[in-house]
Amino acid sequence: MDPLSLLTSVISTAKFLINWIDARKSQECTLSDIQNTIRNVHESVLCSLLEKSKAQLLDSRILGPLETLHDILRRTQAHLVDWEQSRLKPIGKLWTTINPWAILDRLKADEKKLMISVQILGTAMIAIYTPTQATNTRKTLPVDISSNADLRTFWTSELGEEVSYCSAECLALALGRHLNVQLKAQASHILASRLDEFGVGCVTLVNLDTFIGRRSILEAIMDLGVVQDAVIDRKTSNTTTIVPPILVVVDDNPCETMGYARALSGVDRHVFESTAAAKTWFEKNEVRLRQADQMNRLRIVSDNVRWEKDVDSCDQSRSIMNLRAGETILRYLRGRQYKAPVLIFANSTIPMTQYVCQYSNAGSTRYPEVLSNFLDGFANLDSKADDGWWRSYAVEPKWSAKPLLIWVDDGIDGLGSNIECAKSVGIEVVPFSTIDDAKVWITSNEILLRRMEGAHLLRFISDNTKMEGPFYEGGPRQLNRGAGKQFLEFVRLNRYLSPLLITCHEIDVTLYVCDHENAGSTRTLQVLRSYLSCFSEGRTDDSGWKGCGP
Repeated sequence: MDPLSLLTSVISTAKFLINWIDARKSQECTLSDIQNTIRNVHESVLCSLLEKSKAQLLDSRILGPLETLHDILRRTQAHLVDWEQSRLKPIGKLWTTINPWAILDRLKADEKKLMISVQILGTAMIAIYTPTQATNTRKTLPVDISSNADLRTFWTSELGEEVSYCSAECLALALGRHLNVQLKAQASHILASRLDEFGVGCVTLVNLDTFIGRRSILEAIMDLGVVQDAVIDRKTSNTTTIVPPILVVVDDNPCETMGYARALSGVDRHVFESTAAAKTWFEKNEVRLRQADQMNRLRIVSDNVRWEKDVDSCDQSRSIMNLRAGETILRYLRGRQYKAPVLIFANSTIPMTQYVCQYSNAGSTRYPEVLSNFLDGFANLDSKADDGWWRSYAVEPKWSAKPLLIWVDDGIDGLGSNIECAKSVGIEVVPFSTIDDAKVWITSNEILLRRMEGAHLLRFISDNTKMEGPFYEGGPRQLNRGAGKQFLEFVRLNRYLSPLLITCHEIDVTLYVCDHENAGSTRTLQVLRSYLSCFSEGRTDDSGWKGCGP
């Protein structure tokens, strides 16, 4: 974002908060103090900077202080919404009491950070626009926004005391280097989800400070779960019976979802019509929800867009269409390390739900059958029987999906009759003439294949020997006598347990199939056709082809 656009956004947020507090007509002193602070920021600093922008381009060095101020204003806005929610009748069952005084304490902390951020912005403006006014007195630095000594030391040594923000990737590298630990490959994604809640594209020091609080950096990062091979001690009960299954529905029109949910026995159901209400409820019931999450007893259904009572509006009766409602709640949950399954149940906006592919254990659909399949995951929680069919973008019902057969044979062009036979009984065949091509395709389509396997809609066929090469220009092709074994081992090493049949004329050389579960070999057309027929019929009890067969 360029400096002027960011400045405009900051001014807009500041004016909005001033009007928001005015509209509530509250006698609460904390709100009045915050409003006065924001009004002073707006009139004496932001408007002055806007006037300078009319005469000259804003210096890019102003971006950091502005982004810090913007984050604090948005965090203040979120806390004001929490305060508003605490005064309303609770929505959903609460296991802990909402404490409005704790929220007011957060707002007081916000005000202190606002004043420091204004000093940082003012210092930057003097250095950029009136450097001759610089004095020998100590200037306010971005690192002053934090009172955590451990965080200040880290930020100063790794990123610099005058730096206000950095990318999640840069932060991950700096943390690993400073703490001398190996972070997980997905560390930068986790950090971005948790620390860049508003999706700006960077992590500010003020957001990192809010997350860490009074903890050490190592403790906070360990709790976030980004350290490789770290053992995290989470206080949970060893008994699953004390935490009932919990279904959370966030939808402005939850009738259809709840129609399916009412059939669930022994499940606590909680419905929220706004993102803000759901977030507040999650924060107030975190201990119980963490237990449910770790015991595989928590699931969330959200619509993708919804009309919400605009708690962020000055007009308390106003409703708005939240076009990012589904993504917002999903990002919120994953940023706080909830691993619970999340299904976005959309209708005409299903093309806008591709974001689910960026998160684990998430999917989207417009079909009630898929929603029902998702809720069926509550049926046998302790055995984790969910087949995961719903985990993808724009998922269609199982009945609409064809069984998928991956067929690898160097003479694939000569197998036309067998392939046509498979297609004629409703099997989708993906043919390959080389193992390497098959490996590449399998690796790049993992999400699809995991879903298909979970629904028993995936099988493999491979010949045992293959002509391969040439491996250099002008070289000869070579016979690979271990091709079938190599492919079987590749499939199993990648944790695919679907049926795999090896076709071979010399059956004695395929004894290796006996070392693997759900694998077999054959040299007869009859066994091959039976293997295909059972697959097309959806049977999983066929076993005549298993082992080193005829």
